[in-house]
Amino acid sequence: MNAPTSPSTPTTPSTPTTTPTKDNSIQIVYLNASGQQVGQTYNWIIQNSDLKSGAKLANGAKLGDILNNSSELTDVANKNIPTGYTLSKSQPNNPVANVTVGSNYTVYVDQVAHNYTSQLSYYDSDSNQPISSSALVEGIYPVFNDTDKAVFTSATQGSIPATVFDNDIFKGGNLAALTGNPVLINGRYQTPSWKFDATKTKQENANAKYGDTVKLFYKANPLA
Repeated sequence: MNAPTSPSTPTTPSTPTTTPTKDNSIQIVYLNASGQQVGQTYNWIIQNSDLKSGAKLANGAKLGDILNNSSELTDVANKNIPTGYTLSKSQPNNPVANVTVGSNYTVYVDQVAHNYTSQLSYYDSDSNQPISSSALVEGIYPVFNDTDKAVFTSATQGSIPATVFDNDIFKGGNLAALTGNPVLINGRYQTPSWKFDATKTKQENANAKYGDTVKLFYKANPLA
């Protein structure tokens, strides 16, 4: 009589290693252009499942020799760039295949430049109503050019100072006045126009921040 067969022992999946040591990890260090570290060092722990068949995970082993895909280090480094930074185009010539277990891997990053640019809207000072683009010559608002954008752009989302509205673009520049479509009055055509109203514009935008839509106020010149 055959002896009963004992049930097979189920295979237990390997548990990922979570503690970095000099024998299983690489420290990814992020530096700015001045060589100063930014953010936290990221410890990439290499798992046995990442290894080539028969490869041994040990301090000093080259990634190209032991990993199925040594470029995985690049992927990990790119995914863990500190907040507010982006990968720099200038990187040290250090092929990832030559990086060794237990060493530091340096990645250069650049700070992301956040620019907050306000958009503009146009209002009549007397009625407090928007000035329709259809009321203006050619049916368009003034072109918001690069000079104008520079005045209303900041790297931070701080308050827009009142002095912004004393800029030359409101005195003789692109935003100094608005010109309307000719209208027939008393048998002759006249051209409506509006002059920038700095006083009211400052009052209405006292709490505006860069990135908010700014209300520009214009006072209509009287028609005969």
